[in-house]
Amino acid sequence: MEKKKTVEEKKETGTSINWKAAEYSHSEKTTKWFVWVIVISVGISIFSFIKGNFFFGAFSLIAGGMIIMFARRRPQIYEFTISEKGVYIGTIVALEYSQLESFSMRSREGYLDEIVLKRKTVINPHLHIPIDSELAKKAREILLEKLPEEEHNESIIDIIFDYIGF
Repeated sequence: MEKKKTVEEKKETGTSINWKAAEYSHSEKTTKWFVWVIVISVGISIFSFIKGNFFFGAFSLIAGGMIIMFARRRPQIYEFTISEKGVYIGTIVALEYSQLESFSMRSREGYLDEIVLKRKTVINPHLHIPIDSELAKKAREILLEKLPEEEHNESIIDIIFDYIGF
């Protein structure tokens, strides 16, 4: 009787899932998109230089170049793991459940589903992890044992970035 109970405990506590996914969903940018970025950053720079704000003018040119550089970059593929100890993103990020407040599951039409983890930090508290809808059900079961499920609304930055295709 005692052995059977121990085996059942191992099954419950030994649950984990692994999957691989891109760090973000990449959308191909058209030449028109890049031209708009250049026009806007150069326009802001010219206006800043006319107003005598040379630092902001230089900043907007550098920011425009960085936006173009990141828009051309392909996302990296990471291995994600949800286990009894925490959530792992490759070898870079290891989040124990004590560092997290809550989670939510978000399904997005035309994209992979997302697990949204709310960390106990003030700066950038939401972490979005892409996941297949079948695995999302299993992930939800594991996360419910450790964290409360709450609805997390999309931030205005996320909405704007989705709209402009970034």
